[in-house]
Amino acid sequence: MKDLVIKLTNVSKKYRISRYKPTLVGKVLRKKTPRRAFFALKNVNLEVRRGERIGIVGPNGAGKTTLLKIIDRITKPSMGKVSSKGKVVALLDLEAGFHPDLSGIENIMFNGLLIGVKKKDIKKREQEIIKFADIGKFIYEPYYTYSAGMKFRLAFAVALTSRCDILIIDEIFIAGDFDFQSKTMEKLMETQKSRKITTIISSHFPGFIWAFSDIFYKIEHGVMRKCSNKEIVKIIRKDEKVTRETFNFLKRKKINTTLEVGLGFGFSAAYIMLAIPTKSTHTAIDPFQGDEFYNNIGLKNIQKFPFGNKLKLIKDYSYKALPKLLNKGSKFDFAFIDGDHKFDSIFVEFFYIDLILNKGGYIVFHDAWMRSTQMVAAWIKANKGNYRICNTNITNFLIFRKVGVDRRDWYSYNEFFTFKGFLENFYFKLTGKSPY
Repeated sequence: MKDLVIKLTNVSKKYRISRYKPTLVGKVLRKKTPRRAFFALKNVNLEVRRGERIGIVGPNGAGKTTLLKIIDRITKPSMGKVSSKGKVVALLDLEAGFHPDLSGIENIMFNGLLIGVKKKDIKKREQEIIKFADIGKFIYEPYYTYSAGMKFRLAFAVALTSRCDILIIDEIFIAGDFDFQSKTMEKLMETQKSRKITTIISSHFPGFIWAFSDIFYKIEHGVMRKCSNKEIVKIIRKDEKVTRETFNFLKRKKINTTLEVGLGFGFSAAYIMLAIPTKSTHTAIDPFQGDEFYNNIGLKNIQKFPFGNKLKLIKDYSYKALPKLLNKGSKFDFAFIDGDHKFDSIFVEFFYIDLILNKGGYIVFHDAWMRSTQMVAAWIKANKGNYRICNTNITNFLIFRKVGVDRRDWYSYNEFFTFKGFLENFYFKLTGKSPY
């Protein structure tokens, strides 16, 4: 019991909700406004031990944030008891603990003091925080001028350098650009491993908490229960629309040979492998599964599924790996391209995938909202008559089907006619090998 750092006993939180806004006249006349009781939490019991990694999943409005605010003592429970040991730091709101008129430098001191860090320790770690936040000259500007991503960078940098005992994160983690997300993921995993810090992370996205947690809870309509790993996998399959629809799409089309550019957290790969036949192999290209960025997080997540040797991972950049697959004569029926790349990267990926994709095969572009993805898709529509865009209900996806073979030379397109391109294309035609 001495390792117990958080304990909630029969905790409930009740709010009084009225359809009508209270008025001064009503208060003077003591007129009662009709109100109904709403329970955001109902009889929640929770015990957390030192070093445990807790993940709480549930839809929006389920009561996750209310629960975390009660643990952090921001909100009092209506019923029940709450106890905690050690320094608690919570990332629940980008504005909480930061003054809008103070600069980033001043807010480091202000927020640090609020979360219980000594002034001399803040001064000692100030440069470390500034370096990690990496917001440039904005560190000297007022906080109200910051974007949401910049606010998160500063908040997370202060939180992780506070040497807290319990870190609470509420869905905010998705803020910031890709590079900073990679850095924060790496730092969080390193902190969890080296300092035996207790972490509680909540999200309506089950795949996210899977990556950073070992013990799982589901909360719905204010009621919380513990989940096994098997149950969480089922929830992931049920709740993640994009991956679920990908799974259904592959099953429906009876696709065998699959390729993916960008493994990331590994969940898209997991769904692809669940959908394809047992003896099929899924090829994924990702150079960032080493220690520098993802710390093998995608592989670790995939290992939680019973896939055996179904995954063939190529730890190399796509512009190097795809030509090698082409030279080997590899062919695929389905290609999944992560849209979180620059225009030239996505275009090079499409160029080679076009050459190794079977007729009747599909190319799926993820992150369809990104400008780079939209530019490549617009080029395909305008220039490649052998591709048809597919109507889909899958959020954030663009799907093209290869309906024929375009035998025109690539240098025939005005956008890419350069002497270097001509020589490279000539070499490819002559030898059948990529010049790269």
